[in-house]
Formats: sequence, C-alpha cells, structure tokens
Amino acid sequence: GHDDSANQSSPGQKHRGQLRLALAEGMYAGRRLLPPAEFTPYVVYYWFVEWRRTGCDPFEQEVLTEPRSHIIFECNDQTGQTSSRLVGPQSKKFVRRLEGDGHILGIAFRFGVLQQWWGQAMDQLTDRMVPLGDLRENCRLHEQSIMRAQSEWDVVAAVGMFLRSLPLCNNSR
Repeated sequence: GHDDSANQSSPGQKHRGQLRLALAEGMYAGRRLLPPAEFTPYVVYYWFVEWRRTGCDPFEQEVLTEPRSHIIFECNDQTGQTSSRLVGPQSKKFVRRLEGDGHILGIAFRFGVLQQWWGQAMDQLTDRMVPLGDLRENCRLHEQSIMRAQSEWDVVAAVGMFLRSLPLCNNSR
C-alpha cells in the first residue's frame, strides 16, 4: 500500500498568487498536491504546471509567490531540455514565459528546511535560481527519473527517492 495523502489537493489553493487569471484561463493547467506523510515535516506541497503552447503565441504568467524555497524540475517537450534548480524566495512578482509544450514539478519546502542542504544563509538565495547539478552530483540521476515518470504516482514516488537522498531527511532519523 501507499499513503494516498499525496493524491489530495490542498483545498482553496487553486489560484493562490496567480495574477491576470482571466487572461491565463486555458493557457496552462496547474495544481497542488499534499506530500506523503513521510515528508510533511519538510515539504508543504508539491505543485504541477503543464502547458501546451506549440503553434500558439507564448504566454507570460505572473505570480506573487509565497516567501519560501522550492526545488523545481522542468521539461520543455519542444526542445527536449530538462532542468532542475533550487529557487529561493522571491521578493517581487515572478514572471514565467510559457512557450512550446512543457511541464514543471515544484516542491515547496517549509521555511528554513533547505538551509542545511544549501549550505549558506537563506537570504543568499533570495531572488536566485541555482542549478541542482551545481549543488549535488546525484541530482542529474534524480532529475532524469522524475522527468521520465509517466504517471502522477510515478512522479511522487521518484520525488520521494530524491527527497530521501537529501541530508534534511536523513538527519532526522
């Protein structure tokens, strides 16, 4: 069996922080999932965004993010490029240009959880994005595993493997 708490959406969170909602309607699909209980001391939620813009004009989505750090895994189906990065708290509006077809999985962490892994004061991460490969070598393997997942359950399982590899999860046991 598995803990299906990861399959439950956070109530009332569908459009939190998103700007220009009327314009964004139909441009992309996004949702949040609660993490499995094993990760709730560290992770607030997982979030997914998927867009299909091939043959359409690019769209710029604006978001006022919560002041927390995220780890993001992104795949652009048009270019075949994947990337993973640690994203610090944003002090201003975040604008993301959506073009081609793609999807993002984000992991929203509880305040201060990533400091040990980041290895610096968290204010050094404000308004920054750092490729995960620059922080840890094993991130590429996890990135590929997460991006190859074919179902939401497979994504959640692959993210679990990644989270278990982080010192923040290992030191608490």
